[in-house]
Amino acid sequence: MSIAGPIDWAGVGDTYFAMVAVPSKRLEGWSFTPRNMTSQPMVKPEKRLPDDGLGAVPTDGSHTIVYTGPKDHYLLTQAGTNLSQVVGRNIDLEGLIDLWLV
Repeated sequence: MSIAGPIDWAGVGDTYFAMVAVPSKRLEGWSFTPRNMTSQPMVKPEKRLPDDGLGAVPTDGSHTIVYTGPKDHYLLTQAGTNLSQVVGRNIDLEGLIDLWLV
């Protein structure tokens, strides 16, 4: 699957945690391929879909910042504010929280 247009950040997450990469400059497009995988917890197997992501990364020495942590509203709001100041554009990480699942 591919996403065209400007990309501010890309990430992966589950119900409670996420990992997000925020490049200093917007990327143009992103593509990823879901892979089927079955976890073997102690109770019952669960189907999981991890992603392999491919995207162009600037080669001009600019940084990519990574947020790894809980999907806590207050932490994501603060991280988004801090990241917005560093990269010079609005970064809204609160979209990581899917309120329909709550």
